[in-house]
Order: sequence, then C-alpha cells, then structure tokens
Amino acid sequence: MVTLYLGAVEISQGVSIDRKVTLTTRTVADLASQVSSINNADMTNILNATAAVVAPYDTSRLRVVVSAVTIDNNGAARVAWSDTSTARRTASGRR
Repeated sequence: MVTLYLGAVEISQGVSIDRKVTLTTRTVADLASQVSSINNADMTNILNATAAVVAPYDTSRLRVVVSAVTIDNNGAARVAWSDTSTARRTASGRR
C-alpha cells in the first residue's frame, strides 16, 4: 500500500509539472503574438513571466526559446531571431 501511495504521488507530480510546462508555452506564445514587434525589454518581461507560471516548481532547469520564423516568396523558411531566457541571438548567432 505504501508503494502504491508513493507511486500515485510521483505520478501526480509528473502530471502537474507537465501541465505547468504546457501553461508556460501557451503563456509565452500568447504574450509574444499579441504585438507586432517586440523589443528586448518586452521579451525580458515575457520570459520572466514564466517563473510565475511555473511556480512553485524550480525554474533553474527551465529553458524557454521564442523564435520568429520568416518565409520568403520561394517558400523557404528561416529563423529571423531567437530569444531564450539567457541571451538574445540573431539567425547568424550574434548577440
């Protein structure tokens, strides 16, 4: 019975963390897609909001990446810019 109880607790925590990750991705996507252009301060605020969504879980291993993809007239897609919780980078890798 103890093993069954501990297994249920672990499964519940796993489901809860999975739900928090899903809410985090939805929150970041919703906030980023509501504006036509995003500056560094706005992106910093959006990425910092993830800590509030993930709470009470540890955010030290959390990594969120937001990327803008552009498609040219030939249908070729490329990453225009990408931003993580650590550094903003352009497609060429410059900060």
